[in-house]
Amino acid sequence: MKIAITGGICSGKSTVRAILEKRGIEIIDADDLARESAELSKERILQHFGPGYFDVKGKLNRAKLAEKIFSSPEEKKALERILHPVIISLIKQGMECFEKDEKKYIVIAPLIFETDIGELFDYVILLSCGQQQQIKRLTEREQIAKEKAFERIRVQFSDEEKGKKADFIIDTSCSISETEEVIIKLLEKIGF
Repeated sequence: MKIAITGGICSGKSTVRAILEKRGIEIIDADDLARESAELSKERILQHFGPGYFDVKGKLNRAKLAEKIFSSPEEKKALERILHPVIISLIKQGMECFEKDEKKYIVIAPLIFETDIGELFDYVILLSCGQQQQIKRLTEREQIAKEKAFERIRVQFSDEEKGKKADFIIDTSCSISETEEVIIKLLEKIGF
């Protein structure tokens, strides 16, 4: 069974990942793969964005690049054109490996619907906590102003848009233990 979990920034994906890993479920995390794909695509990123986004050792300054793409929709799209094909390829490779080994796994990716890969999965579960909760979590996590947090949230599909395409929606504005109970019951219900 192919299951994906998606959600906007600070919707609880990392928390749900920890819950699932604690139960021995293998995870393919697109955020991890984004780092790998950035390394694999370093030359193309350098060509497009220039050397100012790399340190003296050639390491990508992710914070500086994030600042750039979240303030410019065109640059965000440019980076996505570079990274998304690589990330999708890595997700598919991971899925093939787990399926070959007959292991249970779940893909966690924030941009399932934005990248049109929802059809790869039997079920897509959306994590949602509401925009105010997202802003609160993001300002605390990144130590940024509310305006910056809102800017980052608004460039993604809204929960309303994602909810129309998701098979299930889980409210993650509750406690971690409540979220755990809901996600485990849902996985049992669909026979995972």
